[in-house]
Amino acid sequence: MANKPITGNDGNVTFGGTDILQVRGWTFSDSSDNKAFVSSATAGQTRRVKANQDWTASVTIFFEDGKPPANVAKGDIAALELETAQAAGVGGKYAGPGIVESIEPETDVEGGELIGATINFAADGAMVFTANP
Repeated sequence: MANKPITGNDGNVTFGGTDILQVRGWTFSDSSDNKAFVSSATAGQTRRVKANQDWTASVTIFFEDGKPPANVAKGDIAALELETAQAAGVGGKYAGPGIVESIEPETDVEGGELIGATINFAADGAMVFTANP
């Protein structure tokens, strides 16, 4: 049986327990600020130790009725959930506390495309991935 690709189809983004509507896509970046060191015990080779963990996320949306989501404002802190495909055994959900760093509206004056925005989140705690059963 072939593995199904992980997709964003039927995915969802929730902030503070409320769905963010008209999501076009999202990205998630998980990082560790590992510290390099060289000592008498490393034979002159560089080693690293695990350090501060961090994450950021961006959600790209179309505005609903020409307005950004009512439940999202810069500086808000709440639970953020980023879900991929909902099929059994495929994808899953990232969940953790986040803070809204910025909301960047965008519009296409020349092409007349829908007005949207990119909402940028940063860590306010650990983000955990749970795979779909």
